[in-house]
Amino acid sequence: MMSALFVVVSMALVVGTEGHWYSNQKHIIFAICDDCGWADVGYHGSNFPTPNIDELARNGIRLDRFYTQAMCTPSRSATMTGRYPFNTGTQRVFQSGTTDHLPLEYKTMGQVMSDEGYSTHYIGKWHLGYASYSYFPTNRGFDSFVGYMQGRNGFYAHDAGRGRNTGLDFWNNTELYPEADGVYSNTVFLQELNRVVENAVELRKPSFVVFSPASVHVKLEYPPANYSACDGVSPVGRNKLCNMIGNFDETVGEVVETYKRAGIWDDTLMIFFSDNGGATSAATRGSFSSNYPLRAGKVSFFEGGVRTLGFVQGGERVLPHYARGSIKSNLMHVVDLLPTVFGAARLRSSNLPAGIDGVNQWWTIISPIDMTGPRSEIPINIQRGGNNRTAIIVGEWKLLVGGAANDGHWTISPYVKLDPPRHGAIDGNNTFLFNIYDDPTEQFNVAGIYPSIVADLRSRIASYVNTTSYKEPTKYAPDDFAPGSLPSDNGGAWVPFLD
Repeated sequence: MMSALFVVVSMALVVGTEGHWYSNQKHIIFAICDDCGWADVGYHGSNFPTPNIDELARNGIRLDRFYTQAMCTPSRSATMTGRYPFNTGTQRVFQSGTTDHLPLEYKTMGQVMSDEGYSTHYIGKWHLGYASYSYFPTNRGFDSFVGYMQGRNGFYAHDAGRGRNTGLDFWNNTELYPEADGVYSNTVFLQELNRVVENAVELRKPSFVVFSPASVHVKLEYPPANYSACDGVSPVGRNKLCNMIGNFDETVGEVVETYKRAGIWDDTLMIFFSDNGGATSAATRGSFSSNYPLRAGKVSFFEGGVRTLGFVQGGERVLPHYARGSIKSNLMHVVDLLPTVFGAARLRSSNLPAGIDGVNQWWTIISPIDMTGPRSEIPINIQRGGNNRTAIIVGEWKLLVGGAANDGHWTISPYVKLDPPRHGAIDGNNTFLFNIYDDPTEQFNVAGIYPSIVADLRSRIASYVNTTSYKEPTKYAPDDFAPGSLPSDNGGAWVPFLD
């Protein structure tokens, strides 16, 4: 997943009078929080220690209806391509030991920004395929890469997998990086960010960076710390997550300080978000996040799984003063990031890849008023069959079909699960319709009351499936490993086994 993705876009913007913003295409950086829950930050009511994130959000522009995919790979694919996962066949999480990958026919943001003259760098979690070196970030448009290729990684051992199928998955460009063994991953990533930023200043070349640390995805590991806010937080897993988020918050603060020390924060735009909702204790190999008051969490298409943390920050020459402190309620989806960055940097929209699904939200974001925005619809997930884990938002209506994963509400303190509401259950509790403007916590299923709206939204889902761009997801059974793919076949590491 993509984790809370920091997108930091650092552009040398020259400001004329208030409201006139011009760019000569300087630096851009993305950064991500992996699996951050809606209620895992202070500005959403958490008791977790997140002072840096809270200040950045409150003094920035909060994206109150920012949507992602429900899991890592689909969100990262959508971010990197500006395309819905059902248009690239990436609706499902890529598994270890398979040939799963983002098809090479689709340009990544690294390639697009490189074409615009930017140096490009990826730091952290990739999760878009590793079976061939051609799938690596440095062969998909990025000049450098330090991080890991699969979905989860040990924060100290930098290993992936489980049991006997565990092996090293940590890379410096296309070389394994065993030298990082024993060093907490956020420390490694910050060191690499510092190198990249210093190099960008020295070269005076516009740069684009994705900073996507493993935090706060399981494993729940963190350096020794003393966050008093975590004293008394229970159960044990929730306490670990509290400390882990405390470390992540410090990492976010250090990201900003890295740009300030280099003298370019005033010309930097940051977009912060989580790659999906927080993983609750109900999920397989789950965590202890809370998305309260939103329903459910990671993997689910209820709001807790796909409506995620998001805000825009940046320096004095990037964000207009009148926009700071505002909360935007317009619909925005992760596929919008690519064209929105183009809008922010004043790049030519005609240079965007043909056929992308994202729309430019930049002028809506910095508007002095809370505008409706250019998007009225989000196909959250589309899979052929209609009842195969599919969801869509059109205006105030949201339809889910295909079952309710990890359902319920998880409160903040005490951390307890509230049983999911059963109001209006129909079709074996398989079809849900909500008016998410009036009922944002999805308490009242009105599918039985408005069958015509259900039919209309099902028809809209079918229209996506019937397009020529729709692609079926790859299908692998758990532990369906390809020959020669396991660490035991490759010196104790997960490596590109097709090459």
